[in-house]
Amino acid sequence: MYSKLKRWFPHDLLIVQREALKNTILPEWFPLSKDSFIAVVRRDYSSEGKIPIGLRGRQRDQRLGLFIDEKFILSRITPEELVPKISDFPIRGTQLDFLSQLSRFSFPFKWGVTGSIAYSLVSGAQYWKTTSDIDLRVVLPHEVQKKIFDDWLLTTNNAPVVVDTQVETPHGGFALKEWLTKTSVLLKTNRGPLTTHNPWSLN
Repeated sequence: MYSKLKRWFPHDLLIVQREALKNTILPEWFPLSKDSFIAVVRRDYSSEGKIPIGLRGRQRDQRLGLFIDEKFILSRITPEELVPKISDFPIRGTQLDFLSQLSRFSFPFKWGVTGSIAYSLVSGAQYWKTTSDIDLRVVLPHEVQKKIFDDWLLTTNNAPVVVDTQVETPHGGFALKEWLTKTSVLLKTNRGPLTTHNPWSLN
């Protein structure tokens, strides 16, 4: 549940003090050379109230999950806050060009960038590959009708690469394409995945 993470949401990017990792044995692919580092909020649970974060390298298998104290977090960047940065990002590519076009459209919801492209926008270095999917997030705190995604699908289905849209509810996240085509979805929660007919209500 989001309440366990207070104001930190899965896929948010955090700027964290170096001291948060002082007792952590770090892999070679994550050199800690500055006073702070970038981390991604993971979908997990801590009975101690710690924040689940993930460290990433440039390769797909270079990932490390751990928990940190909130006191070490300097700032948060949400996926939605990254959208205005897309057009002016100095490193270009097929994915960035498509996202620039997408940002010019108006939709009945806000959307944000996650995954390797989000990490690139924050770090200033390229972490996505030419074949990388475009990972997007849409936060919907209340139940909606499927038709609100009609224009979204018309646009994203014509993308030059695969677009993976994840929808976030107060209970967890699910794949948009699965929800649009099936009667139940796999909802990823902080306590693990579960199947539900209504991801906005688990009663």
